[in-house]
Amino acid sequence: MKKILGYIEFYWLSLIIKLIPEKLFDSYSVNCSYLLARLYNKRGSVLYDPLCKYQEAIEDFTKSLKVGEYGSNKDDYYFNRGLVYADLNKHKEAIKDFTISIFENKEDKDTYYQRAISYLATGMYKEAIEDLNKVIDKDPKNALIHYLKEIGLQLKE
Repeated sequence: MKKILGYIEFYWLSLIIKLIPEKLFDSYSVNCSYLLARLYNKRGSVLYDPLCKYQEAIEDFTKSLKVGEYGSNKDDYYFNRGLVYADLNKHKEAIKDFTISIFENKEDKDTYYQRAISYLATGMYKEAIEDLNKVIDKDPKNALIHYLKEIGLQLKE
């Protein structure tokens, strides 16, 4: 059922994107660019989960970054694309996107957590521990983070 609803949502988002006249975006109207960026981001999220169309999701997240270049929410677009890269085991690309997302929004513990996972997957244990420490600072009672930090410490040795 979730997948069926995903296809319906994808269809409607695609229709809305097609109906918006492109000349509105050629004028670099910030409001129009922001709207289109959010639409691409939402459609990318639907393509990622529940539809599992990873490459198409990456393309939509990339489009949201291009058209929303001067808007807000860039940290979301980089974070979302980073999640897809991580699921595809493209952890170096994921780390790049998570790093830019953190630069845009240093308060998001989820981004530090996801980057730590990618650091662990690439053998960058010191960096993973640093990110996990930042997550612990923001969420000290999260047992999973403490457990992952212990794993990172053991692997580092």
